[in-house]
Formats: sequence, structure tokens, C-alpha cells
Amino acid sequence: MHKEEVAVPGIEKKVEKLLNPFQRFIADQTTSSKVLLLTTVVALAFANSGFAEQVYAGLHSMFGFAINDNLYQMSVLHWVNDGLMALFFLLLGMEIKREVLVGDLSSPSNLIPVLAAAAGGMFFPAIIFATLNLETPYIAGWGIPMATDTAFAVGILALLGSRAPLAAFSFLTGLAIIDDIGAIMVIAIFYTDSINALYIALSAVLTALLFVLNYLGIRKPFWYLVIGVLLWLAVLSSGIHATIAGILIAAAIPARPKYKASVMVERLAKVTQRFQRLVINRGANQPVLASKAQHQLADELKITANQATTPLRRWEKLLHTPVGLLVLPILPSQMQVFNSMHLV
Repeated sequence: MHKEEVAVPGIEKKVEKLLNPFQRFIADQTTSSKVLLLTTVVALAFANSGFAEQVYAGLHSMFGFAINDNLYQMSVLHWVNDGLMALFFLLLGMEIKREVLVGDLSSPSNLIPVLAAAAGGMFFPAIIFATLNLETPYIAGWGIPMATDTAFAVGILALLGSRAPLAAFSFLTGLAIIDDIGAIMVIAIFYTDSINALYIALSAVLTALLFVLNYLGIRKPFWYLVIGVLLWLAVLSSGIHATIAGILIAAAIPARPKYKASVMVERLAKVTQRFQRLVINRGANQPVLASKAQHQLADELKITANQATTPLRRWEKLLHTPVGLLVLPILPSQMQVFNSMHLV
């Protein structure tokens, strides 16, 4: 038994040494940008290879789920466009909300130039496109040049790291996000084939319910997750672009801590003192695993520390890695490569 206790730390150190480079790579803020650029190059390579037709067919293959006799299915491309993109815009919505509330965009002097630049970045390209394509069949595409590819814009900025001035990074990031959100809203309003009024009303009710939860001080992720999924389904069924649901959910996520900072300092101090007394009185020979009280206090300390932060910040941090490493690599910007190559 003694040998096992001595051997385990050595194994752990070796495994930790092996995993550390991967952990640092994942934690690096530029990782998602590097993965995004890499997958774009891979997509271009496949699009110009003999596998382009097979990949294109795969993107348009249908899959979904069945409830009783009702079949709900979409193509792979639509699942990405309407599903994963909603997660991407949920994260962007939380980031822009934080910036507007307490970040660089919290003051009107900083926010107004970003809004003006975003508006110019949407309207002027649309006007130029409409002017050049007036009285042609292509006039309906006036909304296409309005969108900034936020994933690439933010990704390139992140790659610059400390070489990019913080003010410039905040300005351009806010500009790209607001521009893209505005473009998505234009697509949702002007490029929707049909609108289902019943699901629009249901979406409004679910959105209002999320804000009511926020107002009542409910911070459990479960309720926001359940109602958020229902809202996404309602928006998807309404005919409006489903990514709007991500923005609506982000706007409703609580941005206030449960308690004031002074209360949290007092509570953390009390729990810490109780933990210290327990460890001192426990005795050196008692295994940590056998101390139920110590585990309870550790859990209480963790819960108390979480209450010192806001759900907005916690959930934003939670989504950063999966969105950066799993969603961004298969964003429509990569998938559209195959569509454009196929059309050409």
C-alpha cells in the first residue's frame, strides 16, 4: 500500500508533464484563431480536391430526431447555421453585454463611435451594392455585403496579441460583433420566406419569461438552459434566423452577483476560518477522504466563491473553450467554401 502511495504522485507528475503543453495550448487566447485558420485552409484544400462533391453531398445530407410520428430533420449545413451559430452568437451577445455594462463600451463616448462605425459598415456596403445592381436580378442580394465575418475578424485580432493596442482591439471587436448582429437581424427580417405568427408570439413570451427570471434573481443555469432551448426551437419554427435566439438569451442572462462584495468578503472569511480550524483539529494522521466535514466546507467555500461572480461572466467563461475549439472550426465560413466551389 505504501509503495502505491509513493508511486502514484510520480505517475501523476509524468502525466501532468505530458498534458501541460496541451492544456497551455487550449488555455491560450489565440488557440481558437489558429484552429479557425487551420480548418479554413483544410476546407479550401478539400474544396479543390477530388473529394469536394462527396463533402458537398455530406453537408446537405439530412438528419434529425423523431417524436411519435413527427420527424424533425435538417441538413448538416442547417444544423450548423441554425444550431451551432446560435451558440456562437450567445457567446458574442454575452461579451457585448459585458462590454456595454462594465467594459470599454460602458461610456457613451466609447459606445457611440462603435455604433456609428458598425452602422456605416452595414449601410454603405448595402447602398453601394444596390446602386451597382439597380434594375438587375441581383438587387435582392443587397444584404449580403452587410455582414462582417466576426469569427475571422476577432480571430485575426487575437493572433496579434499584445502587439495590437487594447483600445483598438476593443473598438474593432465591438464593431465586428455589433455589425454581425445587425446583419443577422437584417437577414432574419428581410430574407425570411415566411413568418409564423404563432411561433413569433411564443418566442416573445419565452423571451419575456427569461427576463422575468432575471428580475426575480433566479440564477440557476438549468432554467435558462431549458427555456433557452425552447426559445431556439420557437425562433427556428417561426421562420426567423435561429441565431437571434442566442442574442435574446444573452440579453436576459443575469449580470449581477447574488450578494454585495462586502457580504461576500465576510462570508468567505467565516467559511475559511471554519475550514482552518477543522484542518488544525483534524489531526495529521486522519485521511482527507474520511473527513466529511472538510468536504462539506470545501463545497460551501466553492459555492460562496461562485456567488461572488455573475452568471454572465461564469457562463461566458464556460462557453469560450467549446465555442473556440468545437464551434468555430466548423462555422459556415468553412462550409460555404464548398457551396461556393460547387456553384462555380
